[in-house]
Amino acid sequence: MIKFFRKIRQKLLSENKLRKYLLYAIGEIILVVIGILIALYLNDLKDQNKEKTLRNYYIQSIKKDMMLDQVLIKKMIDSVQSSLKIIEDQVGRIYSQSATIDTLVKIAQNEFLTEVSAISFHDNSLKSLISTGNLNLLETDFSELLLELDKTRSEQKEVRNALTSMYNDRINEYQMNYPRPYKDLPQDNLINRILWREIDEKDFTGKFRGLLFLKRYKERELIKDLKVSEEKTTFLINYINNNYESVQEQ
Repeated sequence: MIKFFRKIRQKLLSENKLRKYLLYAIGEIILVVIGILIALYLNDLKDQNKEKTLRNYYIQSIKKDMMLDQVLIKKMIDSVQSSLKIIEDQVGRIYSQSATIDTLVKIAQNEFLTEVSAISFHDNSLKSLISTGNLNLLETDFSELLLELDKTRSEQKEVRNALTSMYNDRINEYQMNYPRPYKDLPQDNLINRILWREIDEKDFTGKFRGLLFLKRYKERELIKDLKVSEEKTTFLINYINNNYESVQEQ
């Protein structure tokens, strides 16, 4: 093709047809420009298709994660509420008129569960979207909602971690003096009798009461966090369903 155009130019110059040569040269330039514009358009179209594919992938992945979170949150709320119900029952018993030091010891040794509830969301897609800078692939309203959810969860996690750290410090100190008997060993044994024979009732009562109330507070706060997260997660799922129906059909 290049040789063909070169021959035409040489023929026009050899025939001394300057006017026709100039018109031809202008036409050739126009063709080159049109070719460049077409190439740029096709390249831009290709980039747009890549961005659209990546955008749709993130939307689908985020919705999938949030649907998993929705199920997880409901299960966690039920679990934490059950745990909280047990704690409330234990608080009621230690504050009843008929309570004795034996009541506290029985609860501490056999019923009080030292573990506290924790939750980990399915947020890999959201974290990847933010960390890679691909958040700008989404519409502003949607990206702002995602950032708000991420901020809420991060703030909640920070508070929960602080409470967990405080609780763990207290439970470690408590168990140094009042270790819970191992379930797989006989309860009436020499070790248990020595450890629990002559306990400092005031010290034990204060520490156990503090643990019980701290655990109750932590579980209550977790339920609040879960309900806030559940509300925001459900809202975002509905937002995706209403605004990105075509994406979900792919």
